[in-house]
Amino acid sequence: MINVDDVKFLMTQFKKITDCKEFEIPSEYIEKNRYLDRELTSIPGYYKFSKTPYWRDPLNDMSPLSEVKKIVIVKGVQIGATTGVLENCVAYNIGSDPKPQLYITADKELAKIGMEVKIERMLDSCNLRQKIFSQTNAKKRSGDTTYNKEYPGGFLYAIGAQNPGKLRSMSFPVILFDELDGMPDKLGKEGDPVSLAENRSNAYAEKRKILYISTPLVKQTSKIWALYLRGDQKKFMVPCKFCGEKQELVWHGVDDNGKRYGIIFDIEDGEPVYDSVGYKCRHCEGVMKNYDKSIILNQGEWVATAKSKEPGLVSYQISALYSPPGMWSWENTVQKWASCWDLEKDRPKDLEKYREFRNLMQGLPFQDRGEQIRMEKVKANRSYHYSKNTINNYQFKKDSGSEILILTAAVDCQKNNLFVDVKGWCQGGRSYTIDFFSIDGPVEDHHSPVWSELDRIIEDRVWLDENGRNYKIINTVIDSGKYATYVYEYCKPFSFGVYAIKGNESITGGLTYKEFAKGTLESAGLPMAYHVNTTKLKDRIAKILNKQWDTGIIQPEWFANFPEDMRDDYFRQFEAENRIDEYDKVTNKYKRSRWVVKSGADNHAFDTFVYSLACIELIADYICRVELALKYLDWNKFWEYAKTGIFYK
Repeated sequence: MINVDDVKFLMTQFKKITDCKEFEIPSEYIEKNRYLDRELTSIPGYYKFSKTPYWRDPLNDMSPLSEVKKIVIVKGVQIGATTGVLENCVAYNIGSDPKPQLYITADKELAKIGMEVKIERMLDSCNLRQKIFSQTNAKKRSGDTTYNKEYPGGFLYAIGAQNPGKLRSMSFPVILFDELDGMPDKLGKEGDPVSLAENRSNAYAEKRKILYISTPLVKQTSKIWALYLRGDQKKFMVPCKFCGEKQELVWHGVDDNGKRYGIIFDIEDGEPVYDSVGYKCRHCEGVMKNYDKSIILNQGEWVATAKSKEPGLVSYQISALYSPPGMWSWENTVQKWASCWDLEKDRPKDLEKYREFRNLMQGLPFQDRGEQIRMEKVKANRSYHYSKNTINNYQFKKDSGSEILILTAAVDCQKNNLFVDVKGWCQGGRSYTIDFFSIDGPVEDHHSPVWSELDRIIEDRVWLDENGRNYKIINTVIDSGKYATYVYEYCKPFSFGVYAIKGNESITGGLTYKEFAKGTLESAGLPMAYHVNTTKLKDRIAKILNKQWDTGIIQPEWFANFPEDMRDDYFRQFEAENRIDEYDKVTNKYKRSRWVVKSGADNHAFDTFVYSLACIELIADYICRVELALKYLDWNKFWEYAKTGIFYK
């Protein structure tokens, strides 16, 4: 028998059931739940978008209420993009709207660092730690590993872009790319990173959220910039303090009438006057100061400057000029500019640092036009204060800022000789070629005298400076490309300090070098060997050899010096290659740039310079990580360590 009161009760309860799920806005959730400790930020306390208002909209794009499916952020540094968007997105998808998430970085090591440094701290700052445990296993820690965080309603999985194959059978509604431009163009059989995201989220085509964040690198190959141009290309417009007209903050700009606006400052004796740094309004020419950002940023808004070519795709671009007061200032940016730009001559003084300024400070890609090397320019770097096999530390210190701190050797293997390049390195990477010579004899013979002579040079050869200081070769790399069997056999007895290397035109993530695969090392019987990024290093050499130096001042970092008695045929080898751009024959799309040897030309000196740069970076990286217990290579700390005299007697 039906009870009327029971029916009325059930009807009342059914009426209370909503026909849709209510969602909390991501930015509101974060401001209520995320607390930043003093050790993590210069602006501690509850996370407030009033400090970085430009991250509110991109984060809210990740809401299930938003129709946006893809969010592209092209950024400079020091503006809190990782904290404000990526980490906050992860927090929201754990604490408010749980779902599976895939976090992708350039390689496995960076994925580990990202999880340990960014995500782990975020879990604590949002009070989410208690939610992280295995959802299927009694052992709760199995759901809280370095690369995997399980929580009720989903899980976070982290991978490096080099090993996506294991995810082929998995789908994710949320995919987060951290520093997209540092990733390889192809991820094995998965295709490019963008295709990987599409493929791994197809099951959620209508609900997926894909976040791409990156500082842009080279314009021709930048993945993040190509995505940005497909979107609506939003700029963050802020009002002038004086006239109220909204505008994008840019480093330097010129309007249609030729009037300049942007960052301005006075110059005295070739250096910026930092008290004079300000921002000249495009409209009224009023000059705002860095502290004015505390007012104008909160009155800013994102404005689309194009129509998106793909439904559901939005794109944002922002520079370091928007960093809030208390973090990165306009004065800091001017200091960076002065390190790469000759303020008196109004021209670049360090092209590599200028590239970094454009990428990191302006958040813009660098138009890589490449640099060719000319023999006469290289010859101009002859130093008339030393000859081959001599070390004139008295003069070296005056020119480069320090004595020779360490000697390295690089060896190029040919069928009938070994070309040996011995370089001395001073503070800041300034180099002096001590000797370049050939050891003649058959290389394809384990008992050939070329190998015993190389052994004698590496083990016993000593160079003296004018005060009797002794230098021996500390680190040696040997090209194994064509004669791997014989190079491997020679390197086997060395546990440290002598390594086989192999040149590659590119290495995933733009790394300078990469260890051989474990299986390759085991089959070769080597403790260690390395792939070397020849294109990257030859580009660096081209910039190094085109550096300007006015005698009487300290040489720019990585300036190259050559002995006065080095013959012209040595210098000619630096123009033995041309840098060319390659384009797809069908689409005419830019593919890459590479160095190509001219027919019949010798390029041994160029190759050994490449290997020498890799060689000094190998030893510096080892010292920083092992001896100094640092997580990364820090050149300044390495040079300070070398100045203790550890590498000479």
